[in-house]
Amino acid sequence: MRGPLLALCFTVAFLQAEAQTQDLQAYTYILHATCGNSTGGITVSVWGGMAPYTFLWSPVPATGQGTSSITNALPGSYTVTITDSNAEVLTLDAEIILTPDLFPPFTPAAPAWSCNGACDGNFYYWVPLNGVTPFTTTFDPPGPVGNATPNGIYVSQLCANESYLVTVSDDAGCTGTFGPLDVIGPMAPQLISSSVTGSCAGGSTGSLTVEFNQVDSITVTGPNGTYFIESENPYTLTNIPAGTYVVYANSGGQTTPPGSTGGCSATYDIVVPVSTGPCGSVNGVVYADLDANCAQDASDPGLPYRVLEIGPGGNYALTADNGTYSTQLFYGSYDLDAAFTNYDIICPALPAPFVLDAITPSATIDLSAEPTLGPDVRTHLNAGVHRPGFPVSYSVVVQNDGPYAFTDLLLDLNYDPVLTFTSVEGGGGFMVAGHVQWTALSLAPFQSVTYIVQLAVPNSTALIGTSMNGTATVSPTPADSDPSNDSYSITRTVVNSYDPNDKLARTSSQTSDAYYFLDIDTYIDYTVRFQNTGTAEAINVVVNDTISDLFDMLSLEVLGASHPFTAQLLPARTLSFTFADIMLPDSTTDLLGSQGFVSFRLKLVPGLEVQTIVPNAADIYFDFNDPIRTNTASLITEISVGLPEAITAMGLRPNPVHDHLLADLPQGTAMVEIVSTDGRVLQRTPARTGALRMDVSSLPAGAYLLRATSLTGVVVHERFVKY
Repeated sequence: MRGPLLALCFTVAFLQAEAQTQDLQAYTYILHATCGNSTGGITVSVWGGMAPYTFLWSPVPATGQGTSSITNALPGSYTVTITDSNAEVLTLDAEIILTPDLFPPFTPAAPAWSCNGACDGNFYYWVPLNGVTPFTTTFDPPGPVGNATPNGIYVSQLCANESYLVTVSDDAGCTGTFGPLDVIGPMAPQLISSSVTGSCAGGSTGSLTVEFNQVDSITVTGPNGTYFIESENPYTLTNIPAGTYVVYANSGGQTTPPGSTGGCSATYDIVVPVSTGPCGSVNGVVYADLDANCAQDASDPGLPYRVLEIGPGGNYALTADNGTYSTQLFYGSYDLDAAFTNYDIICPALPAPFVLDAITPSATIDLSAEPTLGPDVRTHLNAGVHRPGFPVSYSVVVQNDGPYAFTDLLLDLNYDPVLTFTSVEGGGGFMVAGHVQWTALSLAPFQSVTYIVQLAVPNSTALIGTSMNGTATVSPTPADSDPSNDSYSITRTVVNSYDPNDKLARTSSQTSDAYYFLDIDTYIDYTVRFQNTGTAEAINVVVNDTISDLFDMLSLEVLGASHPFTAQLLPARTLSFTFADIMLPDSTTDLLGSQGFVSFRLKLVPGLEVQTIVPNAADIYFDFNDPIRTNTASLITEISVGLPEAITAMGLRPNPVHDHLLADLPQGTAMVEIVSTDGRVLQRTPARTGALRMDVSSLPAGAYLLRATSLTGVVVHERFVKY
């Protein structure tokens, strides 16, 4: 018997249920009557609300009443009423269409791409086929290769500058045709020009520039493993060391429903040589000058992880954990500058000029930093991913933020009591549900200690979408000089599935997780979370974070990490954390032990305009494997005063959608986000009232949430389906 499927159609809807539960939501999958068949089918996929669900179809189908799927259904309109165990009701309408073809004929709206200008083009026509298998694909003119399956039609070996009609037949003779399918090429990015300047052997003073005839993105892999991803053309990379750089250029294909063609890419090796010109070095130590005598005495500790700027040229150096620094530069005249929170540089006067030449190939500049604040201790808190039925770690960092020792510190962690206490590392004691405490702690100057608390999330799906709050608080006796950083609070959402390697952003005011308010926020805290999901332990882990020029590099503060690390500034404003000999177990062997994190703080440069998108992402390297790129944690600058009225509702079209979604945004909208079913924000865009066109072609097929937020924090959302 011939199968009934001509095309697969989606309908999606949702109903707001009681608080603490997910929306009652559903798709309908429509199997139309094809190739003369008299019947089709409809399948409903339901989630949210409270299972189990009941289904009532109208009119009564031949088969499937009371279930989520009807078959052998006559063409026409159907209504299904879905009821969950909380008596919440959702109603969907769907129509089965009678059609004589295997699939509807169409003309592709965009041509297929040939990357090399030969017979290497490809095209995919997303249309389900449920005729009698096997399927046969023919071309006019002949030559290409077709592969038709119940999931769609893929054609390859399309020749550039040719035009084709494509016909697919099932084993019973039912056919469908689309075309003309035009093929253009070559479309691969071609390197038009490149140039390099050499670098000092022990420094990062080189550069490279590449230009392509066309390109959508450029990725550069350097000798230190750093990735730079840019869309500029031409693209220039400065302050890089000597070595071979692999430049990967990509041009995206075309996605125009219901067809798409693949993109093209090209790879080039660019060598930055060691400079033949003379190079010198600058080095020194940055220390806390407790007696203000402009000399580092035995009691004057070095300042760890402070950023130094060397100009001209935009060079940066980062002090080591003992305050020392060193870098190489071309011969020339330079200035060294710095600015440290809660310190005055008293020797030498800044910016400090120095010259590197044949007479003085090396310069030593020690910075004497006099504290302007008394003893100060602070906390930082991080938590892993919360999933029902799984353990979760809370990492409490207590850090001496200055050059004075502390004794008799009291450290408290308060967490949501719905979580179950399992164990604590570092001598802490379980007090009551939701509370762990450490007593009589001592910290040497600039010392940082991390304590781990193991908790468990109850095995209840009703928790999905709820928030878990945690606060770490340190209490020094007597009180320290800056009580404002003695507590640190976080909020985590319980999710079903998750990406184990991610990036989080937290503003100083914690007013919003989407906006940076220029009038009330002063900094952004970033946390990179990583997990070894391989099959063996990771010996070394490296986290590289390329810092946008929207940030003031001199404002960098390292807040803490799960494991011992070293930090350095690599070329192109890349902050690198190396966890050497971390021996991170795999997640199958030790779920909690396979996880780690590192956190740091940055301030934005002054003068940014509202609606500026502030992005940040990281690359995570496990031993010699390819890097894993995190999500991009983006914030949008805004002003908190004069906020618009609350937003109400919005419309989406088309829905389902294949490539471009048009959202009719209500009054007061400031930002829209596309959110996956596991809670991850996939796209974030500043927006205003009116129509917004969003490119969703790169999203995998499935259900998504479009979330619109006002500056007052009011949120409305609509579901849509990407096919």
